[in-house]
Amino acid sequence: MAARKNLPNRVRPYKPRETPYRSKGKPRGPEPQRWCTGPDPQRHDQYIAFLKSRAQARFRGEQWELTFEQFEFLWNQDGAWLQRGRASDDLLMTRREFTEPWSQENCYIELRRIHLQRHCQLKKGQFKRRTGKTNNGK
Repeated sequence: MAARKNLPNRVRPYKPRETPYRSKGKPRGPEPQRWCTGPDPQRHDQYIAFLKSRAQARFRGEQWELTFEQFEFLWNQDGAWLQRGRASDDLLMTRREFTEPWSQENCYIELRRIHLQRHCQLKKGQFKRRTGKTNNGK
């Protein structure tokens, strides 16, 4: 796998998600003995993120071929999992070709800023091709 470019070297400390589990209205804490991923909270959070990503791809009608092990492998390179988030300097998983399925060969980790620039350029090109107009109406 090629080395990632332009990625920050900062690593935040891991903080497990704090979603209270409820049973009949009574809050309960996490139950690691019941998790299919084992008692590691970081691996459990990765599994939850995997399920959410797969569900979102299915909702958008995109093909999903990643297994949890492949998803985990992509995110665990160089501490990328600890650098993911919603800020422009955080990381996300994206596809090289948006028309291809989510697979290990087509996915990689990238800065959100770079991904959004690339995605906006692609959308502008599609809009222009479909209507023959640019986004400013000319």
